Amino acid sequence: MKTTMKKKLGLLGAVAAAAGVVYAVKKRKVIAEKATNLQEGVKERAALGVHSKVGMPTYRYLRDKNYIPF
Repeated sequence: MKTTMKKKLGLLGAVAAAAGVVYAVKKRKVIAEKATNLQEGVKERAALGVHSKVGMPTYRYLRDKNYIPF
């Protein structure tokens, strides 16, 4: 009984994988756009984090030390 259940689950997994591949091929432009938007968002957050943790303290130090007026 267990072997038939494993076979059924294996077949179901193969069908689900095939359906996923077909969906991805049909919707590849939409998926690519979403991935690009997600990647841009990650880049923006990373740049903001680096700027606020490294850039601003460095700028403040140089501004105070060299009397930069801006």
